[in-house]
Amino acid sequence: AERSKTCSMSFDLHTGEGWRSAAQDLQYTNSKRERVFRAHFGGPSEAYGMLWRDIGRLDETLMPHLWSAKHLLQMAFFLKCPQWNWDSLRSKFSLGNEDTFKKHLWESLCIVDYVLPELDFSERFEHWKSADPSCTVDTFPAQIEQPHLHPWEYWNSHYEMYCVKYEICCSFIVPRIVWLTGPWKGNANDDTITRESGLRERMLLEESILADKQYRHSSDSYFVCPVLGHRYHLGDVENHFN
Repeated sequence: AERSKTCSMSFDLHTGEGWRSAAQDLQYTNSKRERVFRAHFGGPSEAYGMLWRDIGRLDETLMPHLWSAKHLLQMAFFLKCPQWNWDSLRSKFSLGNEDTFKKHLWESLCIVDYVLPELDFSERFEHWKSADPSCTVDTFPAQIEQPHLHPWEYWNSHYEMYCVKYEICCSFIVPRIVWLTGPWKGNANDDTITRESGLRERMLLEESILADKQYRHSSDSYFVCPVLGHRYHLGDVENHFN
C-alpha cells in the first residue's frame, strides 16, 4: 500500500521539505525511476524511506538548523559518486559554498550514524540455524581519489580504480548486514582481509562462511567456495553445489 502512493517529494535535490513532512515520501512507484534512484544514491528508495522515518523519530533538539531530506540525499550522492569534484557538485545541486556543503555533509553523516542500529554478528542465526555455512562474506570497494603517498597500495586492478575496501557479512533468508570492517587498502586480497579483520575469532569452531572464488586460494578451511571450471566440464555434483 505504501509503494502505491504517489511520491510527492522531488528528488532533483533542488527542493527539500521539512525532515518530518517527508517521512512517508521516500518511495518510488516506477521501476525505471527506482533504478535511477539506486544509481544516484547507492541503495533502494525503500531503505531510505525507513532511514528517514527513523530520523523523524529523533527529538527536534538533536536536529541541525535548516537540515532537511535534500541534505541526506546529497550525502548519499556524494558517497556514491566520489569522482565528482566540487565544481560539478555545486552546479548540479545549486550549492552555495564549499564550507556550507561540508558542514551539511558532516551533519548528515552524524545523524545517519546516530540512527543506524548497531551490527550484531549473532543475528546470522536469527532465521538460519546452520553453521555450515552460517553467512556469506565479500568485500566492497569504495572509490577514492589517487592518494599522494603509496598510491599503488590503493589501486585495484580488478575494478581499475583507486579504492578502499570494506568487508561485509550478510545473513541468509532475511538479508541483513551482520559484520562490517574497514577501510582496507584497495590492493589487499579478500581472504587476507578476512584473516586480519578478527572475523575468524568471532566464529564458532564448526562454522564456515560462503564466499566467492576470490577466497579459493586461502589456507583457511572455513571458506565454502565455488568449484572452479565451466559448468559443461563439471559433473552433476559440482554443478549442483555451485
